[in-house]
Amino acid sequence: MADRQMPPLADLLNLLFDKRRRPDGRPYSNEDVASAIRAAEGQITQSYIWMLRRGTREDPKISHLKMLADFFEVPSGFFLDPEVYEATVAELSGEPAQDNADSKLERVMLRRVSEMSPESRKLVMSMIRHVSELDRAGDDAKQDKADD
Repeated sequence: MADRQMPPLADLLNLLFDKRRRPDGRPYSNEDVASAIRAAEGQITQSYIWMLRRGTREDPKISHLKMLADFFEVPSGFFLDPEVYEATVAELSGEPAQDNADSKLERVMLRRVSEMSPESRKLVMSMIRHVSELDRAGDDAKQDKADD
């Protein structure tokens, strides 16, 4: 896994600008993003975002990457971890045009899990398997009752 190369930061950011749109369907501008981040108590400018998107500014602070990830609702690992990047790109590619509650919940869960330790991820997977088994058992019981 460690031998996989990450795309340049500019490509990653431009992908997010392309895939994540304003509610009216138009792309976010650099100023839209900077203003929203500043409103959330972050410190970033539209010109800094422009430089990151052009590739003229490299090696941003981790705090800036986190703010950008939060704005675009992707895991912060999207910018640094090839596995998180690939999972997020797959999610972005299959995302329906209109956002719905389920896809928003899935994005939040993906973001939270990607930031956990490996031990915590294993625990979450174990819990998901257990809940899935309970859910299937409930479905089977409903089907048996319907067959009667």
